[in-house]
Formats: sequence, structure tokens, C-alpha cells
Amino acid sequence: MLLAGCFVLLAVFGVLDYATGPELAVSIFYLIPVGIVAWYGRKRSAVAISLCCAALWFYLDSTTGRPYAQDFSAYWNAAVRLSFFSIVAYLLLSLKARLKAEAAAASTDALTGALNSRGFYERLEQEISRSARYARRFSLAYLDLDNFKQVNDRFGHATGDDLLRAVADIARESTRKTDHVSRLGGDEFALLLVEAGSEEAARAIDKLQARIAERMEAQAWPVQVSIGMVSFEEAPADAKEAIRLADDLMYRVKKTGKNSVLHQRWAGGALV
Repeated sequence: MLLAGCFVLLAVFGVLDYATGPELAVSIFYLIPVGIVAWYGRKRSAVAISLCCAALWFYLDSTTGRPYAQDFSAYWNAAVRLSFFSIVAYLLLSLKARLKAEAAAASTDALTGALNSRGFYERLEQEISRSARYARRFSLAYLDLDNFKQVNDRFGHATGDDLLRAVADIARESTRKTDHVSRLGGDEFALLLVEAGSEEAARAIDKLQARIAERMEAQAWPVQVSIGMVSFEEAPADAKEAIRLADDLMYRVKKTGKNSVLHQRWAGGALV
């Protein structure tokens, strides 16, 4: 739809260029469809619109009687214009990619590749808003790695980093692409299970626990995981409240033996 609209816009500029003749320059208007497609579309579309702009300009040069002393001048100008449109498109595509990469880096944990706390809070607020508007369920799990300090003390911080990356990988493998995995800081992680009710969330966490235990045993890492999870049947007030509820359940697990899951539902404005 975007590309089609820009082709229509290009046709309008072509008609305008033809009507005004060689005396009035309208060349700057050709940059409008090129810029729109490069910024909002894909690389292939930007190349296509650049080619069309140069071809249309060459056609008008050839049919409106624009004077050239040399026959090859029209072809040379067409090549220059194509280069100009392509450079503009390339610069815009590069700028867009750079901004996208910076935005991703700002919300991503550098060590594990999971969301950082900022990115996770943004996703969680979006999910809460969607839940409030469309009455959609979701679940939130808060994870804390038991005995993680022992790994750093016994094996070194490099091994500790490997462990954190492994947990993040397992969390991604144990959840769907629509779910969100975050390292909130230190050895604490959070999972946002989109449109997952109590039963679906319980199955996902059981899978996660089993895979973490298997990996820890295989690496001889003395680490277990304490998990607090809330399945929200209605939206909480905000992301801070949602995190607090799951965090409180996780701390209750830590105080009563660790290496377990405490899972409750949020309904009627209270945990049940």
C-alpha cells in the first residue's frame, strides 16, 4: 500500500513536470516518494522507487524537447539522477537502521540479550493496557537464582556470566516468540507470558524449571531457581504493582526453602 501510494505520488509529479516543461524545475519533488519509501518501507522498495524516478525523469527529458548539445547527455543525467536518488535512499535506510539498533540496545541487557528492566517495563505496560482494553489474560513470573554467588566465588565471574546467559537462553527456548524474557538485574529474571492463563503459565514454568535444573546439573553448578508467578485474569493498576506482586511471591519462596514456584491468580483486585 505504501509503495503503491508513492508510485501514484510519483505519477502526479511526473504530470506536473511534463506540464511545466523544462523552464520550471520540480526535481526536488521526486525526493518525496524516495524519502517516504526509504524511511517507512524496505530496501528493495527504495531501490525500485529510485529506479522509477530516474526512468521517469529520463522519459520526460526525451519527450519534452529539453535541449542537449550532446546525444549522450540525457543518459548521463539519468545515471547521475539515479545515483542521487540511490544515495538519498541509502542514507535514510542507514539512519533508520542505526536508530533502530540504538533503540534496541537501550532496552536490551548487554550480557544476556534479554530485555533489560526498561524494555521489560515498557512491554509490561503495553500488555497491561491491552489487558484492560480487551479483557485479555496474561501471566508474569519473577525468577531469582538460588546460590548464584557460590558460582562466582568458586568458578569466577566469567562462569557466572555464562550461567546467566544460559538461563536467558533456556527462558527463551521454554517460552513462545510472543512472550518476553528480561534480566531485571543481577541474578533476577522476569517472564511476561502474553495471553497465558493459569494453566498455560504453569506448563511453561514447569518446562523452564526442568530445563534449568538439567543444565545446572550438567555443568555442576550449585544453582536452583525460586519463582513467584501471578496469572492476571484482569489488569493490575500498573507495571510496578504487577512486578511487586510477583516479586513478593518469589520472596515467600526464598523464605520457605527456595527452589520452588508459588503461583497465584489476580482476580477481583486481589491474589487468590
